[in-house]
Amino acid sequence: MRASLVFAILLSVQFFTPTAHATTWHILPDGTGDAPTIQAGIDSASAGDTVLVASGTYQEPMINTGTYGNSMIVMKSGVCLVGESEPEFVVLDAQGSGRVIYCQGVTSATTISSLRITGGDADGFRQIGAGILCFSGSSPLIEDCIIDQNEGHSGGGVASYSNSSPTIRACTLADNSVPNGNGGGIICYQGGSTLIEDNIFRQNSATYGGAIFVYVSSSAVITGNTIEDNWGGASSALQANLSTVTFENNLIINNTAEGATCEVVESANVTMTGNTFWGNSGVRVVLVKGAPNPSLQFHNNIVAENTGYGLQYLSGSLTMSCNNFWQNSDGNYSGTGASTNDFSADPFFCDASTGDFTLHANSPCAPGNHPDGAACGLIGALDVGCGATTAVEHTSWGAVKGMWR
Repeated sequence: MRASLVFAILLSVQFFTPTAHATTWHILPDGTGDAPTIQAGIDSASAGDTVLVASGTYQEPMINTGTYGNSMIVMKSGVCLVGESEPEFVVLDAQGSGRVIYCQGVTSATTISSLRITGGDADGFRQIGAGILCFSGSSPLIEDCIIDQNEGHSGGGVASYSNSSPTIRACTLADNSVPNGNGGGIICYQGGSTLIEDNIFRQNSATYGGAIFVYVSSSAVITGNTIEDNWGGASSALQANLSTVTFENNLIINNTAEGATCEVVESANVTMTGNTFWGNSGVRVVLVKGAPNPSLQFHNNIVAENTGYGLQYLSGSLTMSCNNFWQNSDGNYSGTGASTNDFSADPFFCDASTGDFTLHANSPCAPGNHPDGAACGLIGALDVGCGATTAVEHTSWGAVKGMWR
């Protein structure tokens, strides 16, 4: 699969970019490749070129990017930076000396793929984006990377900042931290629209938004992610303030907060649809509060076996339907109650104890199985994964004999 991914990227560069003769710059850890360092390869490359990085660990000199401090790698717009093998074997390690990767004003033709991005320690203004900083309208594709063990004040793993709109897809963001800050895994801040899709967030930590924080005029679509074992002071999985968020089809499990798993506050406009919340700990799983008027649309979610309230409503706008709230330790609701086609029943996961949160065919959350017959469709992040029976077609003995004539 790795070979096919690299081939697809190279093919797209060759045939679908305006550069007549796209070049691949092959980088080797001993410096004997087409350029002596990754940064030298990027500096030599033109838009449409690929910098292809061989397996190894790369620890390059820091570059002063001015206001936003030191970065090991500075991307160029339209260049693809791609690891040649599995990301765990292509390691960009900033060794705590500064940020790993800096993007300023790069377009969506820019790719960062198949790399491990680690050891970042953001300095400079706001100490933002220790692993990767997307700044000033940047919109790169960040795909199939491991982004881990980075530390800053905002956006330990990735920061989407100042009208930036990156796509972050199929990455693992793990063990990133922002002590006394925001967005352990990712922060989206001051404009732009970020797509966060099919990633794993694990063991990230922050005061606000252990995994993800969306703030101040930013928007984000957060879909198909697994968010597990993160820690937060106010919120462990998601914090949405003064922003617009679509949060759908995510699996949110075993996160720990002093406050909530997810907080919707300060005029945030959030839609949560088709998520599964299980085994999270805090005062509540979902909190809606604050002035002037946060808004939450909450539909087709499973909120089951969490510590604290399932959903706590203090102020703002709340619309709910077709949710299953079941066995949350302090009660399913606080400040509100069951709404249209909400119910409380065992969701019948296939095997939650081993991390299988697909549904048994007899689950009340499976399509067509609503306890009251409501046409809610699928409830929760994952569809039926066990217990389905094979349909039997009735026939006659004569028909069976006829099959052999």
